[in-house]
Amino acid sequence: GLKRIVFLSSSLIPINGPAHGQIHALLDRLSSKPEESGLGQYAVLRPSWFAQNFLEGSGGMHWGTAMREGRVYSATGQGRVPFVDVGDIAAVAAEVLVAERLPEGDWLESEEKESASVGEREVKGNGQQYLILGPQPVTYNEIAEMMAEVLERPVEHVNLTVDQLAQKLVQVAGLDANYAPVLAGLDGFIAGGAEERTFADAGGGCVRRMLGREAKEVKDVLRDALAGKQS
Repeated sequence: GLKRIVFLSSSLIPINGPAHGQIHALLDRLSSKPEESGLGQYAVLRPSWFAQNFLEGSGGMHWGTAMREGRVYSATGQGRVPFVDVGDIAAVAAEVLVAERLPEGDWLESEEKESASVGEREVKGNGQQYLILGPQPVTYNEIAEMMAEVLERPVEHVNLTVDQLAQKLVQVAGLDANYAPVLAGLDGFIAGGAEERTFADAGGGCVRRMLGREAKEVKDVLRDALAGKQS
């Protein structure tokens, strides 16, 4: 059989939720009957949005628009996100992959209550999930201020509607016109406080607990990227 599966999902998608949430639920079902499925245990990594999304190469958005126009665009309003360094995600993944026994995970009371309210089956399998989050939630206004400081030029956040952002993603990032509204729509969840609630519910996530240090700040990710370009 298979000893362990480690699956990368998202902080916004709970077990039994849409898309990746269905794979999470499947892993839970399979691991609950290892003698039939051959799966011993599973782990689901649920990182927040990547801090590296603000760097050059991310479809021309954020870094590109900051350099060309002095602007970053979103439809997040005053919503906050605990943006996480991809290096921290990789470090947590490595711990989960090599551990003899799975480390303690993060099970969110709010998600368990929501599942119970709609009659979803409780988690019964042999698995854990890990909320991999940045050190604190920040707004896009704060991100613009960080970029301005690092780039040493004015940068402002322009808040759009979801529809306007979808158009911008097509025009600037070259996204497919059918996919752009899906991605832009996620900003609506951020505007509604979804990521900030997850951060609070998860007690800040697992980075400090599993790595013995604080998660990397977005500003430090930006500084390191700029230093790499200048070296």
